[in-house]
Amino acid sequence: MDLTGKTALVTGGAAGIGRGIAIELARGGANVVVADVRENPKLEAERNRGKTVDIIEELSGDALFSECDVGKEASVETTVNKTVSEYGGLDILVNNAGISVPGSVTELDRKDWDKITEVNLTSVYLTTKHAATHLYGSDAGRIINLASTAAFEGTPQGAGYCATKGGVVNLTHSLASGGSGISLASSAVTFPSRSTLVSWSPTWFRICAEVWSDARAGWRGLVTPTLIAMLSVPP
Repeated sequence: MDLTGKTALVTGGAAGIGRGIAIELARGGANVVVADVRENPKLEAERNRGKTVDIIEELSGDALFSECDVGKEASVETTVNKTVSEYGGLDILVNNAGISVPGSVTELDRKDWDKITEVNLTSVYLTTKHAATHLYGSDAGRIINLASTAAFEGTPQGAGYCATKGGVVNLTHSLASGGSGISLASSAVTFPSRSTLVSWSPTWFRICAEVWSDARAGWRGLVTPTLIAMLSVPP
C-alpha cells in the first residue's frame, strides 16, 4: 500500500476508529489531517498512548490537527482550506465522525435528533461540498464514508443513528452517480457483527464490510483501519 505524496483528511480522527484509520493512512505514506472537536481522546487508554498526530510523527509520518466541528459549515471550510494550504491539495476524504444517542422516535429529544443528524449526516454533506473540487483535482481523489449495518437493519433504540446512517449510504450512492456535480470514487463502509458483505454496484460505488469477532473491540482489531487505507489506494 503506497500513499506517498497523498493527503488525507479524517474527521473524528483523534480517537477510536478514526484514530486507527489516520494511523494506517500515515503508515501507507499519506500526509494526514486529523479533524476533531478535541485533540485529546476521551478514553484513558488512548490518552496514555498519546495524541494521534504525535503517534504519526513517531512513525516518521506527517500530520496536523485541525479543530473542527463537522456539523458547522464555517468550521469545515476552515479545515479543508487549512489542509490544502499546508499540503497543496487533498486526495482522500474519510468521513468517520459520528455519535449515537439511544432512543426511539417517541423518546428522543429534538435537540438530540438534531445533533445526531448534524454530526452523522450533515457533516458528510459539508465536507464533500468543500472538498469536492480539490479531490477532483487529484489523480486519486476518493471519498470514504463510514456507515453502519444499522442503515439496513434498524434497532429499537437507534432512531436517530439508523436514520442518519441510512442517509450516509444513500448520499454515497448519489455521489457515486455524479451527485457532487463531478465523478469521484465514493465508498460507504459498514460494520456488521455477524457476516461479511462486499457488494459492488456501478463503477464508482462500493459498500464494503468486514467481520468484527467482538464489536466492542472497535478498531483495535486492526481490520477496519487497514480496510479503509486499502480503499484509499488509487486503482
